Amino acid sequence: MVGDSTSPLSATHPKAYALIQWFTDHGGQLSDDVQIAFNDSRGFHMRAVRPLQSPVVVTCPFKLTLSCLNVDPEQKHVLFVDSCLRPCQGKIPDHILTYLLLIEQRNKGKESPWHAYIACLPDAESMTTPLWFHDEDIAFLAGTSLAPAAKDRKALYHQQWEQALGVMKTAGVALADEIDL
Repeated sequence: MVGDSTSPLSATHPKAYALIQWFTDHGGQLSDDVQIAFNDSRGFHMRAVRPLQSPVVVTCPFKLTLSCLNVDPEQKHVLFVDSCLRPCQGKIPDHILTYLLLIEQRNKGKESPWHAYIACLPDAESMTTPLWFHDEDIAFLAGTSLAPAAKDRKALYHQQWEQALGVMKTAGVALADEIDL
């Protein structure tokens, strides 16, 4: 029951409840001492509802993970997905392939096996770190160490995006025309 703090499926938001249901149905374990909650300032987050009885709060089976391994049919411990990104495997860094797979799966909506998880991730509109700032907001960081760090990180992401985009286009991956940095 949503909001019942005595239930292992306790949650304060329907999406969190769906996430916990999906997670536990597929072998994940969540301590009864915690709850997944939602508020505007933190988004989805975990909080203790009583003193923790164990330092282990969550146990996630490898088969529930979402990564570049999911596009490799040779991987036996993760869920294989027939992704349009498979031709990119080994041609772009694994972490970038993972980002792209997450985008592909988010675009699939309820058809994605990770839909309950992805639905709880922040969307672009809720991102508040300097990497998401517009130029007028970046100007407020002038004179701080954060300004050049954000600039360097943005440049790195742009370079990685351009490389991945080139590989996707060469491989004929339609996703290349459907998404942007």
